[in-house]
Amino acid sequence: MKKCNKCKNTEFEIIERSNTYNVKGNTNIEIQERVMQCSTCGEIIFNEELEKENLEILFNKYRIEKKLLGPQEIRAIREKYDLGQRAFAKILGWGEITIHRYENNNLIDETHSKMLELIKEPQNMRTLLEESKDKIGETTFKKVNNRLNLLEKEAIEEGKPIILSMSKRIDEYSGYIKFNFEKFKNLVLFMIKNAKADYKTKLWKVLFYSDILYFKDNLVSITGVPYIKNYYGPTPEKHDYLLGYLTDISNSIEIKEDINGRELLSLNSKIDLSIFNEDELEIMNIVATKFESFSASEIAEYSHKEKAWLEPNFKDYISLDKYADSINIVNQK
Repeated sequence: MKKCNKCKNTEFEIIERSNTYNVKGNTNIEIQERVMQCSTCGEIIFNEELEKENLEILFNKYRIEKKLLGPQEIRAIREKYDLGQRAFAKILGWGEITIHRYENNNLIDETHSKMLELIKEPQNMRTLLEESKDKIGETTFKKVNNRLNLLEKEAIEEGKPIILSMSKRIDEYSGYIKFNFEKFKNLVLFMIKNAKADYKTKLWKVLFYSDILYFKDNLVSITGVPYIKNYYGPTPEKHDYLLGYLTDISNSIEIKEDINGRELLSLNSKIDLSIFNEDELEIMNIVATKFESFSASEIAEYSHKEKAWLEPNFKDYISLDKYADSINIVNQK
């Protein structure tokens, strides 16, 4: 029978109290906790079940304050891609024990949490998958690649009304014009051909530079598509859906695999330049000439030097109005 260490009493009660804990050495978190107390002398008695409950409350409150993912969310991301802990860790470049700890209520590192937030999107997960192909083996690569293909097809169907709704947006993020799918499509085709933007990472960056540079001189963008800050640089909003439209709906582009298993974009229809005015074509040619020789990783690194990428938070929209004047690809190296 459990006894109070102080008075040897065997009767206890559960009380609630406020308590403040210092988490990670830099954050004080106050919680309402339940503890076991001696009914006679008031001594606090250790109770493993209550300690576990209080720790979970504390960690959850800390996660909310720091905007960190919790165990169930982390597990859901892994299972979304049909991965075990070992393969998931290899793709992320982490230790397997790290994944195990995070899924068992240990606090996740802030950098790791942001990374997992990013790979909720299949587009970002595919990039990591391609980079880790040699680490995970061909069987796992094909399995996850097939899973990504399925998720992207489902996203296309779900995204049809979303893309249509994009045309209703007119603000600093869209460049003060409605989204124009025909201009977007033909700008994509132009850049695949003339800027050699045959990988998605590079394609999204040359589109961004085209829109923001045209906005700089004309106070409107070319396509009207909003851009967000993403892990590898600015990307169009709903880029997965847009790419799905270009491949499966309008059949404008074709996606194949290169020798390394990465997605390679190619033209599947003619470019209609008649829908662009002379000033738009001039900007498009400037951007294509500037980045023609850049690899996908080089243009991603280049875009990371821009205020338009450095200052917003991850997943925030990028204001063309705010950042257009800071863009100068002619003199920048």
